[in-house]
Amino acid sequence: MTLQAVESRDARGRFALHLNSVARTSDGTELEVLLGGGMAPALERARRHAARAIDSLAGQVRTAREERQVESANRLLGRIPGIMRRLAEEIDRGERQGQRRTKHVESRRKENRPVGKALDDAAAAGRDQLYFEEKAETFAVVGDKGRTHIFNRDGRHVTSFLLKPEAVRRRLQSRRWRDTTLDEWKQFREDLSAWLPGAPAGEEGAAS
Repeated sequence: MTLQAVESRDARGRFALHLNSVARTSDGTELEVLLGGGMAPALERARRHAARAIDSLAGQVRTAREERQVESANRLLGRIPGIMRRLAEEIDRGERQGQRRTKHVESRRKENRPVGKALDDAAAAGRDQLYFEEKAETFAVVGDKGRTHIFNRDGRHVTSFLLKPEAVRRRLQSRRWRDTTLDEWKQFREDLSAWLPGAPAGEEGAAS
C-alpha cells in the first residue's frame, strides 16, 4: 500500500489536496472495507490523523491563494513532507506496539474476534440482519453480540468485526448501509450456499 498527498483541481479549477491510498488486494476488496473492518487499527488511526491534517492544510492554502498571498500558500504547502513523515512514524510506532503484545493478550484478542462465526451467522441470518453497502458493493451480516461480517457479491467472506447497535444505526441513517430487498436476500443466500457445502440456501418464509 502507498499513501500519497495529492494536489488536484475540481471542475471549476479550485485547488484541492487530499490523502490518497493506493492498494491492491488479492480478491479486489476495497481498502476502505478492510480498514473499516479492523484489519489494521494502528494504520487506520494514522491514516485518519494524516487525512485531517491535510484537509486542514488544504483549507489554509485555498484561503491564502484566494487572497493572492502566493508566498504564504507555498510555505503552507511546504508542510506536506512533515505530515507524511509523522504518518510514517505513527504507522511504525503502532506496528512496534503490536509486536510487543504478550502472547496471552494476542490469544485473547483472537478468541474475541468474530471471524469464526461468520458463515454460521450468515447462514442463520434473516433478511432484517442483512444490509448492503452501495459504495463497496458488499453485504453486511449483523449477528448476535454485535458480530458483523462483510461478504462480497459472490457470497465470499471478506472480514469480520464487532459493531455496537448505535454504530449500525449510524450507518443506516447516513445511508452508508441500506436494507436489502427480498431478491437481494435470496441471491445472497444462494451465493452463500456455495461456501457451505451441503447447506440449504434458506426458505423464503425466513425473511422478515
